[in-house]
Amino acid sequence: MRTFQQWLEREGIEEHVRPMQIRAAFEILVSRLDAARAAGAVDPMRAISTRAAGPNSRLATRRMLERLGYSPLQRRSVHRLLAGSPSGWPGLLRLFACDAELSAEQRRYVARQERYFRPDDLPPGDADGLAVA
Repeated sequence: MRTFQQWLEREGIEEHVRPMQIRAAFEILVSRLDAARAAGAVDPMRAISTRAAGPNSRLATRRMLERLGYSPLQRRSVHRLLAGSPSGWPGLLRLFACDAELSAEQRRYVARQERYFRPDDLPPGDADGLAVA
């Protein structure tokens, strides 16, 4: 079985997700899945779901992702990218677990999420990701 890094490289999206600290976020969400499984969850994926997780689980996931230094927009983007979204995006975790080959549409979705991490897309005077007072 491939590692997540190898899968990202095989799918040609590693360069798109590198600025997102995606491997660190991946490890956080996998640890959340492991904790849910250890607690007896019938569907551990619910623990990381942006919609189906309980409030305590969402808060724990949010706080863990915040430690990576994401802005709120970046955190939501990474969370959606990895865990999926109500709009039908399955999430990189699920796609990786199935060893899926990404479709052109899925690749475009990843590229769209990348825009939240580009320094040239930050507000003027915010090149380092910090708000300017």
